[in-house]
Amino acid sequence: MSETVDLILQTAEKLFSQHCNKELINQAENGQFADDLWQEIEDTGLLLAGVPEHYDGIGGDIADFFRLLELAGKHCIPLPLAETYIARLALHEAGIDIPDGPLSFAKAGTTIPFGRFVSGIVLWSEQELRYLPKSDHPIVEGYSYAGEADDKIELDQNDGILLTTRHTIEWWQGLGALSRSSLMSGALGFMLDSSINYALERQQFGRPIAKFQAIQQQLAVLAGQYSQARQATRVAAMNISSKNFLHSVAVAKSVSGEAAGIGSEIAHQVLGAMGFTYEHDLHHRSRRLWSWRDQWGNETQWNIYLGKQLASADPDELWALLTA
Repeated sequence: MSETVDLILQTAEKLFSQHCNKELINQAENGQFADDLWQEIEDTGLLLAGVPEHYDGIGGDIADFFRLLELAGKHCIPLPLAETYIARLALHEAGIDIPDGPLSFAKAGTTIPFGRFVSGIVLWSEQELRYLPKSDHPIVEGYSYAGEADDKIELDQNDGILLTTRHTIEWWQGLGALSRSSLMSGALGFMLDSSINYALERQQFGRPIAKFQAIQQQLAVLAGQYSQARQATRVAAMNISSKNFLHSVAVAKSVSGEAAGIGSEIAHQVLGAMGFTYEHDLHHRSRRLWSWRDQWGNETQWNIYLGKQLASADPDELWALLTA
């Protein structure tokens, strides 16, 4: 990891720790946009990580931003960071001026994350990308499992501006799915740390429950699930410029989705009744894991994709595809 990336991550960790707490997350789930936190992130330049310098970014690799998203998932940042970053990148490539404020990036025909708060939306379909500037389209407000704004907008098929970019439509799909894998990886890391700390503090029969083999086994499984999700996600991010990018994303999203189910189950079992209370912050992560798991394709959909890729591969290329 370069010194620049290390500095970005240190800055993000400090900023997120200081400005994102349970109160802020609960306010976001009650329909308030975290304007102050958004402005802090903009002023710090975190959304410029990995953006090429000719797009007024700070350079580096796009993969750098996905490391930042892991921290966003860890802290449950209630803002469209991933959506804004990807949408701005698409607009840069298409030569369209970037509007002020947050943006959203979503599949056509699905709900729009933070739709009521954004200044524009980039819509992805299997055929094209379209940009919809902030308009008078009626918005039906809704919420995701996480309690975050997840709205519906009535659109005609040809609404918006057709975007022409240098990347394939599959590449943009990969960025959407990878963003969710990165967020899930960060949330799983929080769950692991929280479960270990609680198990070391909670006393039962005169000793910490972390001393019981059954708890140790559960924590080991959780650690393994987190490690798999994190590693698969970082490998996919490293392959952003590779012809095997979507294959790597499929693995990452599948592994992370499975880990989200297993990991949240174990964390709630370890913390017991405490983890189910609204006052505890575990539910903020578990509900977001369930939400991110379904967005941009769940593990079943991506496993079907992988199966089709393997079934259609030339026998001589199968090993290379498996180890890509």
